[in-house]
Amino acid sequence: MSLESIKLELIERLLKLNDASTLQKVDELIIQAQLEERAAESMKAIENEDTVNLDDFAKKNRQWLKERTLK
Repeated sequence: MSLESIKLELIERLLKLNDASTLQKVDELIIQAQLEERAAESMKAIENEDTVNLDDFAKKNRQWLKERTLK
């Protein structure tokens, strides 16, 4: 089954749910899964040394903010 098929099936099943507490539980599970996926991606980036040091990160953020406020 393709990723898109799985997503569509989940959406269809969610649409059939009517209990708020059940939907809240599903939401919490999705949030947990997203956080775990992001953590795994971060760990992989660290292992591959695909990171930015804090000074460069801060400089890029200041530059981004400066560009955003000038518009």
